[in-house]
Amino acid sequence: MTRRRHQGGRRASKSGRKRGGSSKNNASLEWGVVYWGLALMLAGFLGWLVWAGGEVQLQEEARHDNPPLSIDVGSVSTASVSNSQLQEADSGSRKQAKPDEQAPTEDQSSETEEGALLSSKRKRIIRCQVALAREGISPGPIDGYWGAHTKCAVEAFQFRERLGVTAELDRVTQKRLQVSDPVWRKYTVTRTDLGGLTSVSSTWVGKSKQEYLGYESILELVAEKGRATTGLVKTVNPDIEWDAVEPGASIRIPNVEDPSVEAKAGFLRIKLGKKTLQARSESGRLLAHFPCSIGRRAQDRPVGKLQVEVVVENPNYRFDPEVFPESPEARKLDRVLMIPPGPNNPVGTAWIGLDRPGYGIHGTPRPENVGRTESHGCFRLANWNAEFLLRLVEPDIPVYVEP
Repeated sequence: MTRRRHQGGRRASKSGRKRGGSSKNNASLEWGVVYWGLALMLAGFLGWLVWAGGEVQLQEEARHDNPPLSIDVGSVSTASVSNSQLQEADSGSRKQAKPDEQAPTEDQSSETEEGALLSSKRKRIIRCQVALAREGISPGPIDGYWGAHTKCAVEAFQFRERLGVTAELDRVTQKRLQVSDPVWRKYTVTRTDLGGLTSVSSTWVGKSKQEYLGYESILELVAEKGRATTGLVKTVNPDIEWDAVEPGASIRIPNVEDPSVEAKAGFLRIKLGKKTLQARSESGRLLAHFPCSIGRRAQDRPVGKLQVEVVVENPNYRFDPEVFPESPEARKLDRVLMIPPGPNNPVGTAWIGLDRPGYGIHGTPRPENVGRTESHGCFRLANWNAEFLLRLVEPDIPVYVEP
């Protein structure tokens, strides 16, 4: 009996040892769970900090690279008849520019005097437009608004540089469109500039009696030299009294010059739907891109293959009243008039005649209406673009007009 009790006690003792060991193991397990739980919580917290910091940085970069744009709409004065023999008309108003889904990045240049006069959005777009114009890819008159002309120019640049053609100013495109020289320059008004100003007659007979159809104002002159809208020039020169400009006056304008001409164009391509004209090499490389005006009526648009016949700088203009029966003045005239050359000549400062009678590519006295108004059939460019194209073409090169 004693042995049994002893054995029973031993068994009880073993049982007690087992229970005691289980408690210790449970305690160790509980502390392990707590330890690993705290470790996981700490790791999760640190991971969240890294993720949150990266997310904030990405959001900041996205905001920085693609800020939203709001577009101001300004009216442009309408023009009356501007071409007859060459079948050109200048009428209509400026269309509203549409914002792009992706906007240019923030202008990183140092704050300049014009910086206080323009919004950061407008400065970014001006920088983009200047960079494109320096490449021979025209966004139209520089105005600081993100519209159809600028988007088409970005698309053309992406095509030439073999980038993804999105018509959006993505990071890769921004990196390629670098502006090293100042975006703005000062133009000093001379006595010659002021002496060359003229009042252009509003009638065809009056124009025919003038010796030269020069600029009518210093504002018009410097806007064309800066390839900008008159509105932009006035904005960045708020202290100028435009009706009392004197010799020596310093006027701020965009700093743009044409690229050097390394090769003549092999052919021209006009896309009526996009209202663009491109000069390309024989191999198809893009040499220049311009917005252009096209014929108002479909039957006045010469779709197909044409050919350059003649290239003329500072042309005269032959006004045939029979071509413009809608003009009250033309209906009263019984003779052809010869209109003298000049930037306010109806065909501007350059004429590229085509092998279809009465049709050509030429400049215009109203560059801000290019691509926004329609013609009687000719292809109208801003004067500075027509002059650049004149250096690229020669007689006999083909011109392909596509829908």
